[in-house]
This record gives sequence, structure tokens and C-alpha cells, in this order.
Amino acid sequence: MMASAVTTSTARYIPALRKAVDTLIKVDPRTVVLTPHTKVDKGGGLYDYEEGRPRAAQTFFIEPASNTADTTGETTTLGGAEAQRWTYNMLGRYDSLLEIGDSWEDGETLYRVVSIGPKSDYEKRAVVVAFGKDPNYGG
Repeated sequence: MMASAVTTSTARYIPALRKAVDTLIKVDPRTVVLTPHTKVDKGGGLYDYEEGRPRAAQTFFIEPASNTADTTGETTTLGGAEAQRWTYNMLGRYDSLLEIGDSWEDGETLYRVVSIGPKSDYEKRAVVVAFGKDPNYGG
């Protein structure tokens, strides 16, 4: 006999988990407007990323990644200049719209989604890398 798959309609705990995610986001809400970037083949093995139309504003919970050694970030080279780099975990509602490559700017810092967690019926998780002078999350 085969076990049936758990779905949103059969898992009674999904609404409670969604409520928990909403509560966590309310603790330190960060509203951002994500801009998608699409990989475009330029021919000859070259690719570029074209900026798309910004998505509607969405609210997330953003915190420094736990594996970050300290809050000063690490120095990296970006466009020929030195910049600081930080890594963040981002948590959103299950119906959040985000993709790898989406980005936003806050002050003089660029934030880019580099990874998205497995599909979930109650949350959406992503890893974000920030490049710039002064990050605005989790300080």
C-alpha cells in the first residue's frame, strides 16, 4: 500500500506554519522591490544579464547568515574596485515572488538573491549576497 503525499489541503499544520512565518516577518519587516535579471545569450559563448521590470514591493525578514565570521563583511573586488561583501538569509511568505538573480539597492549597497531554498507550502527562503559600503540589515 502506497502512502499518499502530503498536500496543502491534507496537512492541517500548514496554516499554523504560515502564521509563524508571518509573525517572524512582523518582528523586523523589510520591504524591498526586487528587480529580476534575465540571462541573455550574446553569441560566441558570451552572456549578459538584462534588467527586467521591477516586481511589486514585498516584505521579508532579513538576517545575517549564521556562518558569517563577523559583521564587517569580507573585502572583495567588484568592477575593479574594492567592496565589502555580506551574506544574508531572507525569509518570505510562501507566495513571495523572487528568483535567483533578483536584486535591489539600499543606500550604496547592492543586494542579489543567489540561492532559493526548496519549495515549501508555508515559506520561501533565499540566500542574499550584498556588495557595498554599509549594509542595512542585521547590524
